[in-house]
This record gives sequence, C-alpha cells and structure tokens, in this order.
Amino acid sequence: MDAPDNKISLIQAAQVRLLFGGIPASIISGTTLAALLAYMQHSVIGTAVIVGWLSLIVAIAAARAGMTIWYRRAVSADADSKVWLLRFRLGVVISGSGWGLAGWLLFPASDAVHQVILGFVLAGLSAGAAATYAVDILSISAFLLPALVPFVLRLFMEGGDISKLMGAAVMLFIGFMLASMRQGYRSMHENIVLRIEAVEREEALQRSQARFRQMFERHDSTMLLVDPATGAIVNANAAASRFYGYTIDRLCSMNLAEISIHRPDEIAMATQQAVHGDLNHFVFSHRLVTGEVRTVEVHSSPVEVDGRTHLFSIVHDITDRQIAETSLHLHDAALNAAANAIVITDKDGLIVWVNQAFTRMTGYRPEEAMGHMLKERIKSGLQSESDIEHLWPTILAGQTWHGELINQRKDGSLYHEEMTITPVRDGNSEISNYVAIKQDISERKKTEEQIHNLAFYDPLTSLPNRRLLSDRLQQTQAASKRNRHYAALMFLDLDNFKSLNDTHGHNVGDLLLIEVAHRIRNCVREGDSVARFGGDEFVVMLSELEVNRDESISRASIVAEKIRTALAEHYVLPVQQDGMATTVEHHCTSSIGVVMFVNHEISTEEILKRADMSMYQAKEAGRNRICFYE
Repeated sequence: MDAPDNKISLIQAAQVRLLFGGIPASIISGTTLAALLAYMQHSVIGTAVIVGWLSLIVAIAAARAGMTIWYRRAVSADADSKVWLLRFRLGVVISGSGWGLAGWLLFPASDAVHQVILGFVLAGLSAGAAATYAVDILSISAFLLPALVPFVLRLFMEGGDISKLMGAAVMLFIGFMLASMRQGYRSMHENIVLRIEAVEREEALQRSQARFRQMFERHDSTMLLVDPATGAIVNANAAASRFYGYTIDRLCSMNLAEISIHRPDEIAMATQQAVHGDLNHFVFSHRLVTGEVRTVEVHSSPVEVDGRTHLFSIVHDITDRQIAETSLHLHDAALNAAANAIVITDKDGLIVWVNQAFTRMTGYRPEEAMGHMLKERIKSGLQSESDIEHLWPTILAGQTWHGELINQRKDGSLYHEEMTITPVRDGNSEISNYVAIKQDISERKKTEEQIHNLAFYDPLTSLPNRRLLSDRLQQTQAASKRNRHYAALMFLDLDNFKSLNDTHGHNVGDLLLIEVAHRIRNCVREGDSVARFGGDEFVVMLSELEVNRDESISRASIVAEKIRTALAEHYVLPVQQDGMATTVEHHCTSSIGVVMFVNHEISTEEILKRADMSMYQAKEAGRNRICFYE
C-alpha cells in the first residue's frame, strides 16, 4: 500500500474508533431523552403513537448497541475501517430518521408550549449528536437533516407567525450547526492526523532503537556507547567484552581513561571533536585486561539514545595492520634505495610498481611505467628474437629467467641491461606476480667491446689482426673441407712506405695505412677477410672460390689485380702543419703474394708462410707485382 493510502486508512480507523466509542453514551442519553419527551408529550399526543415511536427509538438503540459490540469484536480481526464507517453512517441516518418521526408524529398542533418543548429536545439532541459525531462531517449531516427537517416542515405547515418564526430559527440553527461543526471537524481531523503522525514517529523511533540495540548487541565489531560529558562507558557489546577481556557489566562501570593510555585532556578533546562533528576518526592506544596495549582505530559519532546524546564508537584493532604497514613501508624504502632497477608486475606482465632506480635508468616516471606491459618497456628491436622467444615461455612456466637485453630509454637512447625475472607465487602456489631486477651494464659492455677489439682488431685501421685472421683461416679451411671449394690468401706489402714515414713522420704514414685499408676493403666481397699484420703488411683471404683450381686461381688473380691497381693510384693525404690544414701527395705501390689452398692439405702456418714467400718473390721481381705460390 502506498504511503498516502495508508495515511487515509489510518485516519478512517481513528474516526471509526472515536465514532463507535461515543455510541454507548449516545444511546443512553438518546434513550433517556426519548423517554422524557414521551412523558412530556403524552398529554397532547395519543398513547399509541407515543408508545410506537418510543419502541422504535429503543429498537434503533438496541441495533446500534449490537453493531457496536460487533465492531469491537471485529477490530481484533483487522476490520476494514471504510466498511465500518459506512455502517456507522447508515446507523446515524436511521437514528436521525427515528428522531425525525418525533418531529412529525409528536408535533402538537395549536399548542405552542409543547411545540417549543419538542423543538428544545430536538435541538439539544442535535447539538449533542454534532459534538459526538464531530470527527465525521457526513455523520453530523446524516443526523441533523433527517432529525430536524420534519419538525421544520410541520412548523411551516402550522401556518402561524410564531410557528413560521420557530421554523426559520430551526433552519438557522441547522445552518449554524453545520457551519460550526465543519470548523470543528477540521480541528478534529487535524488532531487525528497529528496524533497518527506522533504515533508513527514514536513507532519509527522505537523500531530504530530496537534495530540499533540488535545491531549493537550482535555485531562482531567492538562497539561502545560513551557519555561525552564524562567519558563514562554507558554500554558495550559482547565483541567489546571479548576484545578488552572485561565483562560487559565491568566495562559499563569504567571510563575511557581506564582503557586508554592517553592523557585525560587528550581524551576529552577527542570526545568533544566527535560530539561537534569536527572529527570522527581517531587512532588510540588501548590497554586490555591482560595489560597488553593494542593500537585501535575508533570511528565515533553522536547518536540519540533514550533522549540523551551519546557517542557511538566502533573500535577496530589495527595493531597487526600497522605492523604490516610499517614493514611494507620499510620494504618499500629498501627497494627504492636499491641501486638496481626493480619492476613488479601482475601475473599478466602488467607493471604495478617500479622503484626510483628504474626511473633513473630508463627515464620513465612510475606513473608512466605502471599500467604498461613489461614487454613494452624491454623492447628496443635490437635484441635477438631467440632471447625474447626464450624469455616469456621460461617465466610463464614459473622459472627464473636471466639474460642480457638491449633496451631503449624514454629519450630514445639505447643501453645494455642485465635482467633477472623471478615469478612470485601466492598461498595457492599460483603465480601472482613477477619481479624483474635490472642493471645497466652499458659501461661494462663498452669495456668488454674495447677489450675484444684490442684482442682481435688493429687499433689504427679497425681491421682484424693476426689472431682473428688465424681463427677465420681455420674456419675457412673447415668450410673448404665440406664444400671442396678453393680459397686464396694474399700477403700484401707496400713498396717505398718507409720513405713516407721518414719524410713526413708516422702520423702521415698512419693516414696512408688507413687509406690503404679502405681501398682494399672496397676491392673484396663482404664475406672475404682483410687483416693488418703490423707495419705496412696486409693480408686478404678469399673464401669459397671454385671447386676447380684453375678457375679459382683466375678469380683470385682478378681480385689481386684490382687491389694492386687501387693501391697504385695517387694518394692525397690531409694533414695539419703549423696549425694549418694542408695535404701530402704520395705515390705507392704494393707487392702481393698469393697462395691457393683447399681442405686441410697444409696447415695455417704453412699457408701464411707460403704467401709471405710469394710476396717476397714479387718484390724481388721488381715490386708492384703479383706472384702466386707454385
């Protein structure tokens, strides 16, 4: 049922209750008045008429009394107020009609005195009925009109001036009663509404307090009711008893100062803040019955209980949480203080936390990294696909991955990093997170590269040195054994190089050597090797020539001639002399010795030795020549 309909039903129920409550008095007074009227009119009205009318009034009174008894029994069965109101109004109409018969049948013609008596009885009865039925304007009308209109008609039918004047007076009386009773009805109706609303508020308050008490007593959270003026504990629930270790009765006899280790003035200040709504969240230290001190979080708000203001306080033990937060803060500080970058992801590889070292290494602030996939932050496109293909299956299988990658900073610069990714498992042994520890090894890589270059490359020309060439020569011999292709080794020595050094110094000589290296590289294939053995000696190795020896010699001859021609071209070397840029022109030729080899017919040392011998034969033959080992 909607709220407005429910309100109307409640009003009707109150009306019916008041109306039926007035029936006993109405029956007694009406029956008594009817007997008096019958006695007073018996001298002017026939006995049969009076007895008949009086019997009718008694019957109507009995019927109304029976209806009243019926109503009182039906109320306990949740009677329909609207139906009972209609029944009551019908009874009023019948009662009013019975008295209306008195105004018609007991009207003494040509006897003004008894007419006045009849009029006074009907008027008094109507006034009493109006007062009794004041809560229902329709019931008032339903009685007044049938009770008085017949009497008014008889007065006007009498025809005398006094009778007409009395009839007019009665009509005015009826109008006045109806008007005044309408105002009274409004007041009564408002009083009923106010009474219902007051009852509803009281019931709502009682229900609210009942719910509060039930929640307070049964809730698993520690709850206290505190008098804000004194700090006295007014009530405590079972959870509070379990937490503090005191019985509920003992707690209710204690003060906050007895369970708190804080000063009384601090407690009083917090209490007043909670009462005025300035602050309702506090952290205190409370002492249990055992003497143990626990850190508690208190949420306290003012409530009205039994007409008095109390503080309703919910107490949560946060000791363990505070210890965990302190430990977590310590761990966070330790991780942030670590020199290595640390990244934590969820089980899907989404970054959830990075430390400060990560920001220093990569340039990405925490908010720029978190929410991105780890694979997005370790991808530069330069690491080998095999490393990446091995990384993800390893960690997804729950294993630790360790390796080196080339990564890219936020500014686009590249760096080498050594990274270890370890899976973290939850209580169910399921992978919940991954922890990646990253170290920038760019400087180490640079140092390793420098050491490698010093070990295998000529520092002046960046060409492979004797050691690296020897390794490649062995690899070429192994390949030649498999495919039976010939290879060629050329030993080059520059002619008249010493004169350039003696005339212009070693710096200019170095420039010539660099240019020679450049020209030789331009004459060979990408898969061929060019090395510098020291001084002005260079070695060229041509691999995978032909299976046929003669064809291989022909190809090697073409390349050797190309190199000889290139090295014989004029040199213009830029130099600085006395702070000014100038050039040195030089003409230089080369003597080239060539040896062909296949498989492991001869050793690497023998190959180099034969090439060197062929080179000296070229020099002895007049220089600027090519000589093959026969």
